[in-house]
Amino acid sequence: MGLIDVTFQHTLWLNSFAPPYHFLICCFLRLSRTNLPVCKLIMLLRFKDIELDEPQRELRADGGVLPLQPRVFDLLVYLARHRDRVVAKEELLEALWPDVMVADGALQRAVSLLRSSLAQAGAGEVIRTFPRRGYRFCVECDEMVSEPRLLQDNTAPQDVLQQLRSMDGATLQKWAIIIQSSGRNEGVIHSLEQLFQERLTHGENCVAAWIAVLLAQIRIEWGEWNLGRGWYTRARRLLGGREQEAQRETAYLDYLGARLAMLGNDWEEMLAMGQRVHDTGVQLRDSDLEALGLLTTGEAKLLMGQVDEGLAALDETGLTVGAAGLSSWAGGLVYCGLIYTCISRADWKRATEWTNQFFRWGKDRGAASYPGLCRLHQAELKAVQGELQAAVDEIRSTIQMLARQAPWVEGEAWRSLAEVQITKGELAEARESINRAIELGWDTQFELAQLSLAEGNAAAAVNRMQRALAENAFSCRIRMGRALPFLVIAAARGGELEVARNTLRDMDRQPQAFAIPALQAWMTAARAELAAASGQTMDSINLFRTSLRLWLELGSPVAAAHIRCRIAAMLKRENDDELAEMELRAAEKTFRHCGALAAMKQCLKWA
Repeated sequence: MGLIDVTFQHTLWLNSFAPPYHFLICCFLRLSRTNLPVCKLIMLLRFKDIELDEPQRELRADGGVLPLQPRVFDLLVYLARHRDRVVAKEELLEALWPDVMVADGALQRAVSLLRSSLAQAGAGEVIRTFPRRGYRFCVECDEMVSEPRLLQDNTAPQDVLQQLRSMDGATLQKWAIIIQSSGRNEGVIHSLEQLFQERLTHGENCVAAWIAVLLAQIRIEWGEWNLGRGWYTRARRLLGGREQEAQRETAYLDYLGARLAMLGNDWEEMLAMGQRVHDTGVQLRDSDLEALGLLTTGEAKLLMGQVDEGLAALDETGLTVGAAGLSSWAGGLVYCGLIYTCISRADWKRATEWTNQFFRWGKDRGAASYPGLCRLHQAELKAVQGELQAAVDEIRSTIQMLARQAPWVEGEAWRSLAEVQITKGELAEARESINRAIELGWDTQFELAQLSLAEGNAAAAVNRMQRALAENAFSCRIRMGRALPFLVIAAARGGELEVARNTLRDMDRQPQAFAIPALQAWMTAARAELAAASGQTMDSINLFRTSLRLWLELGSPVAAAHIRCRIAAMLKRENDDELAEMELRAAEKTFRHCGALAAMKQCLKWA
């Protein structure tokens, strides 16, 4: 069985909104197989005038290679990986001589040989002894480069654990990200849980807390919310009173806590945690944390209705990816978060700009493809542009990939497919897709309401939307700028004019939330529907024409064709049959070109 060529990876942690809408995974992978092996990370470390090259198993100085016995080289690598702490003798014995009983003298001899070799390069003081405690690698390092390498599927559990023992905190984080992106692997998680217990037994509470954070992230992404929350609580308890000595660990825990606060609709807590993450990043000069904190505060402000401030924070976050030298996973997280937020708000211009920037940035890092939710975003943009069949094909292909590699987010793809199928007028297929999304635990109330209206049942659509908005359902909350105009349209068509008027008044109180051109187009169409239902035919025609102009400017042909049908219906009320037929012919041409003639027939039901 072949290996995977891992060219780039990141995790999209933006959307832990509502069960089971888990942390979304989006990986830059070139896949050659379905089952992913365990990941190992290697190290290149430079200190003084010495270079430690783990992949080549060489210690280089003055243009030559310093001779080291294999066990001595492993000792140096282990101490270098854990240079942030004193490594106990017992831990070193267990790591270097697994399943073998040796005396302390063997370790002392290995340390002595290592010091002798380092002394040849003028670095004999690098390994320091702490009496009755252990040893520590004590030197400033100029550069450390970690990159993914993979172990075969048949790697024994004890060998996996051995690899984990050799990783420092930063390396463990990168390893966990790859695991999150590579599909479910309980055996690997079991090894990580064993490592947690070992560190806890050795009294290394901060290290154990960090492992608990990683376990919480993985479990939540797998949809195991109770386990995830349990590990989160465990990490919080272990770090209690140690926030100053474990600032970075606490900050990443706060980032996870912010996602959980979002899950509970506690946006003020989310904002507070995001600001703490950002401030810690600034203090520690950790660009990743600084950007993640800014991303979180921007999201929180958007959810709180502070649209201008939220968008400004998100745009600033995007600009930091290249300027601040973010890691690949954090940079990818930021870009995908920006794109998802823009698409959810129907801010397609901004989404396209960030998508183009994302691809340029990924290309510079050797990204070969963009499966997962990035492909889903691309499909959604295609649908907006009228490439409906291409969007359907892309989503179906994405579903097949997610079913193998990231089943915990497969429901989002089915939800998105249902929305495109409704746009095409394929209502039976859309209902099947919605059923599939519901089976996977997704909230699809907004899509169900859209389906009801397309089927001609406005009353059912209104009832569904009112209940979903009352319970603050995720499908409406994340698309509030679309949900409210839709409710107005459905209520107007169903004769519930007071509901339509009240909803429009609510929208008028928050103009910032509807400043985006697409939302303006929907809002204008909603006003037109209310005017039509109220007998104000000429007002409705004028409003529909304004909406049509906006959709044409946005390059959204199917939405424009729907509006043309409504204009034609209003023109017939005014007995202007000639102009009405012209609008219908223009609409039919667009629907036919986009493969959505069935949608036109459904639209004409409201004539």
